[in-house]
Amino acid sequence: MPSQDARRHAADEQHGKTYRIVRRYFQGHEPKVIATGLCEDDALLHCLNPETSSSTALDAENIEHTKEYGPWFDGYEEER
Repeated sequence: MPSQDARRHAADEQHGKTYRIVRRYFQGHEPKVIATGLCEDDALLHCLNPETSSSTALDAENIEHTKEYGPWFDGYEEER
């Protein structure tokens, strides 16, 4: 029997659903689309990574991004 994740991925493909990653800022900056065409599982995996939020990122590049743009996080949404 397929796992719940496999069933959801198959349903996304069957219905043509794709998702995009959007970086959102808490103030002063417009959201930025950073990835498109993902299945929901891949989008969720991206967002679960600690490097996808200024509050948990440790990578030097992300720390510099936070210094320049302020607090941010990556979220996902269905593409239309």
